[in-house]
Amino acid sequence: MLIKGSAGTGKTLLLIEKARRLADQGFSVLVLCFNIRLSEYLKSVIKNSNLVYVDNFHGFCELAAQKLNVPFVAPEDNESAQVFYEEVAPDLLLTAIDSGKVPSFDAVLIDEGQDFSESWWVPITSIIKPNGWFYIFHDPKQNVFVREVHFPIVKNEYPLTQNCRNTLKITQENYFKKDELIETQKNENIIIDEKRKKEIMALNDKYYFRNMKNN
Repeated sequence: MLIKGSAGTGKTLLLIEKARRLADQGFSVLVLCFNIRLSEYLKSVIKNSNLVYVDNFHGFCELAAQKLNVPFVAPEDNESAQVFYEEVAPDLLLTAIDSGKVPSFDAVLIDEGQDFSESWWVPITSIIKPNGWFYIFHDPKQNVFVREVHFPIVKNEYPLTQNCRNTLKITQENYFKKDELIETQKNENIIIDEKRKKEIMALNDKYYFRNMKNN
């Protein structure tokens, strides 16, 4: 199931509660996100359940590499490192899943799904048990890596429309800056001019590799 909502609409809180409820019923749950700090936060609030495993995606790939006794070391240059994180790492995870080194889960819950590369969904969907649960929580307005988002779930999207964190004024100022917002596509991704897009992508590259190196 897809759950879409802007910042402050309670996506992460719902994910946490869903993970807890499934674990309380005796189901194994895998919770993944891209951001390391977010994964640490999720671990801290779901720490009392032995049936819930929380990690950032590449941290989980590294665990898979350890199970395979394969080194998990990214190249130094950014271009090769990006290939490693985008392609090599998920391939290692898929190999570990197919060989039984990494167990399947009754449920997989993804937070900030817009941060995930399309190639990552293959191992992620492979780890779900038959008739299991699959939830992707995402915010198309926070596609900071400017990815083309194609989720493996194409129906049953549930929108969260009520901002529970910010006032209306703050929400409007955050999402409707006239200098950056040109138009909104049907998929609700924000389109910005090419100069600003290049600036954002440069900043995202720095953030992306910093996030990876801190893993």
